[in-house]
Amino acid sequence: ADTYRSTALNRLGYTTAAMARLSNVVDATTKIDLGKLRNDAKTPDTLLRELSVVKARLPQLRIDLGDFYLQSRDYDLAAKAYAQIEVEDATARHLLAARRVYLAILVGDQDKAVDQVISLLSAADVSDKDAALVDYLLAQGLPAQVLAKRITDLLAEQGVNLPRLSALSRVAEKGEVLNQIGAWLSSGPVTAQRLERAVALVRFDDNEPGDGKPLADLLVLIAGQITQTPDLALSHARAAVNAIDAPVTLLRAIQSDAFAAAPRDMQELLSAVVYESTSRRRDALKAYLAVLKASDDRLVQPAVLPAVQLQLALGMGDEAHALLGEPDLEADWSMLEFSLRAMSAAGKSRDALDVIDAYIRANGKQLKSDVLRIELIAEMGQPQEACNLLLRLISSNPSEESLYLLGIDLAYNYSESFSRLTDADRMRRAFLTRLISNLPESSIAQIGMAQNIRSNPSRQDEAKQLLLNVLEKEPDNVVALSLMVEIYDEAGDEASATAMHERYAQAVGPGMSRALLIAERAVSRKQMPRAKQVLERALELDEQGVLPGPAMTGDQASILLRHLEAADPKSSTDALYLTMVRRFPDHAGLNNALGYRWVVQNKNLRQAEAMIQRALQQEPTNHSLLDSLAWVQYKLGEFEKAYITQSRALMVLEAQLARFHGLEQELGATIAILNDHMGDILYKLEDPTKALKHWREAMKQGYSEEDMLFDPELRSLEGRLKAKVDALAAERPVPIAEVPGPESHGPQGHPAEIEAKDQAPGE
Repeated sequence: ADTYRSTALNRLGYTTAAMARLSNVVDATTKIDLGKLRNDAKTPDTLLRELSVVKARLPQLRIDLGDFYLQSRDYDLAAKAYAQIEVEDATARHLLAARRVYLAILVGDQDKAVDQVISLLSAADVSDKDAALVDYLLAQGLPAQVLAKRITDLLAEQGVNLPRLSALSRVAEKGEVLNQIGAWLSSGPVTAQRLERAVALVRFDDNEPGDGKPLADLLVLIAGQITQTPDLALSHARAAVNAIDAPVTLLRAIQSDAFAAAPRDMQELLSAVVYESTSRRRDALKAYLAVLKASDDRLVQPAVLPAVQLQLALGMGDEAHALLGEPDLEADWSMLEFSLRAMSAAGKSRDALDVIDAYIRANGKQLKSDVLRIELIAEMGQPQEACNLLLRLISSNPSEESLYLLGIDLAYNYSESFSRLTDADRMRRAFLTRLISNLPESSIAQIGMAQNIRSNPSRQDEAKQLLLNVLEKEPDNVVALSLMVEIYDEAGDEASATAMHERYAQAVGPGMSRALLIAERAVSRKQMPRAKQVLERALELDEQGVLPGPAMTGDQASILLRHLEAADPKSSTDALYLTMVRRFPDHAGLNNALGYRWVVQNKNLRQAEAMIQRALQQEPTNHSLLDSLAWVQYKLGEFEKAYITQSRALMVLEAQLARFHGLEQELGATIAILNDHMGDILYKLEDPTKALKHWREAMKQGYSEEDMLFDPELRSLEGRLKAKVDALAAERPVPIAEVPGPESHGPQGHPAEIEAKDQAPGE
C-alpha cells in the first residue's frame, strides 16, 4: 500500500512525501527474512507469495528511491541508494549503470563515470545499449582519446566482441577500429551476418574525401575474409558492400592504390559488387568478366549469371548467348531462363520459343514458363499476340500483380511494333483497367486511379490519399513521389512540395539523374546558387570517375549544361560544351547547342556548320536544327542557301502545328526565332516586304520567362524586332544580324576531328 501511495504522491507533485513513503517501503522490505518465514509453519502460503513478489522488486524500489533523491538534488543519498543495488538482468543493469554514470557527471567525477562505463563493457553479457553510453560521455565533453585508450586496453585484456567494438567505433580513429574488426572477424566463422555487422560499425561519409583510404582498407579486410569461403564469396561480398551507404567513397576506395593489396580474384569480385551496387553497370560487367577467368571454379560459377544479366541489360545479346551457350532443358530454371533470354537477345527468338515449348511439353504448363513464352513472342515482333495471350493468362491468375505490370510494359516498350499506335494505347488501358478492378489495393492500381482523377480539382484530396497509401507501403516509390510533388505544386503548398521532392530525389538514387532532378527544381524556384553547386559537384565527380549510377549520357549532358548556364548566365560554358561534344560527337542536341552558340558569337563558323550538319543526320526533319543550319549559312554569306534551308524549317514547323493542335502557345519562342531569322535572310536578299511580314509574325508570338531563362537570344528579341520594324518604316538602315568576315570561319571539320591542341585559345 505504501508503494502505491508513494507513486500517487509523486504524480501529484508531493515529492518529499512520496520519498518518505518509499524509504519506509525499502527499509521494511530489506528486513523481510523469507527463509525464516518459510520455516515458520504459521506463515500462510498466500503471504509468502506476496512477500516474495515484494522482495523481488527490491532492486527496482531502490532505483526508484534513488531517482527521488536525484529529483531532490540529494546526490549523496542517490549515490548511496544506487550503490546498494545488485541486479543480474542485463537490461536492468544497463539502466542502473546509466544512472550511476549520470550521477557521476552531475557531481563532476568524470573518472568515476568512465569507470562505470568500462565496468559495464567488461561484463560477459554486455549489450549494444551499454556501448551507446559512450555517446553520452562524449556529449558531456569527455575526450575521445581518453575513452579510446580505456576501451582499447579493455579489448586487450578481455577480448573483442561486437558491443565493445561498437563502443570503440564511437571514439577511435577508423584505422584502429579496422584493426580490431579484423581481429573479431578472424575469431569466428565467415558469415554474411558477421560481415554486415562489422561493416556497419564504421561510418563513412561521401562528404569526407579522406574516408576513401580507410574504406579501401576495409574492403581489403573483407576480401581477405571471404577468401576462406570462395563458394559463398559473392553472397558475402554483397552483404558487406550493401551495408555501406557511401557510394562515392566506395568508388574512390575501389579505384585507389590501397585496394590493390586485396587478393587478385577477390579484388575483381569486390570491384564487381561495388560497381553493381552503385549502378555502374559497364564497370561491373568488366569486373565480373575478369572473375570468370579465376582459377577457382567456386568463384566462377556464381559470377556467370550476374555477368549475363548485365550483358542483357546493356543490350549485349550476342555476348550473353556466347557466354551461356545453348540452353539445356535439364538445367535449373534460372540458368535455363537466362539462356533463353540471351538466345532471344542474340536474334534467335524463334529458336528460343521452340526450346520453351519443348520445356512446357516436358514439364507441363507453369506460370513462369508461360510468362517467358509470352515475352519471347513479343520480342519476335508480335506484341499484339503476346498481349492477348497475357490477358488470357490473367483471367486464370487474377491475383498475380506482376502479370498486369508485364502487360503495361509490353504495350509501352513495343508500341512501335503494333499495327497502330492506338492499339498499344488500348492495350495499356486494358491491363490497367483490369488491375484496378481485380487488385484495387495494389500500388500500381492506386497510382493509376490517382492519375485518372487528379485532373479533377474536386478529387485532388482523394488522389493525394491514394498516393499516400502507396508511400506508406513503399516509401521509395518514385512514381508516387513525383506525382505528389506535382499535386503539392499545383496546390501552391511549397513546403510540402519541396519536402516531397527531396524524398523523390533520394529515391531516384545517387548519380546524374538525382543531380539533374535537384538542379531542375532549384532553377525553377530561382535558387541558382544551389543549382550551380549541385551541377558542378556532379561534373566534378564525373570527371574523377566516382559519380555513382549509369555513365552520363549525351541527353543528360545536354540538360546539365542548359541548367548550368541558366543558373549562372555570366559564366561561359563554351569549354564544357566543347568537352561534351567531343565526348558525345553524334549527339544532336549537343552538336546543335554548341554550333548555334558559336554562330551567335560569330566564331568557328565552319566547325559550327559541321556540328549542325551532324545533328541533322540524326534528326533530318527537326525545324530547330534546320534553323541553325540556315543561320550559319547566313553568317557565312550564303544567303540563297540560307533561304532554302529556312523555308524548309518553316514548312516542317507549319506541318507540325497543323498536325498537333494547341502547339502554337508551347512553341511561341521557336516560331518567333524562326521568323526573325527568315526576315533577316529576306532583307539580305533585298525583299524587305516579305521580311517585314516575318518580323511582324515573330512579334505576335508569346513566350515565357522560363523560355528566356534558357535562351539568351530571346531576352533581347522583342527590342531587336521593334528596332527592325521601326527602321524599315522610317526608311532607315535596318539593324539586321551582322555577317562577319572570313576571320570568323575558323578551321574546317567537326571539333571531335580537331585535336584539342589545335583549337586556338578562345575558339
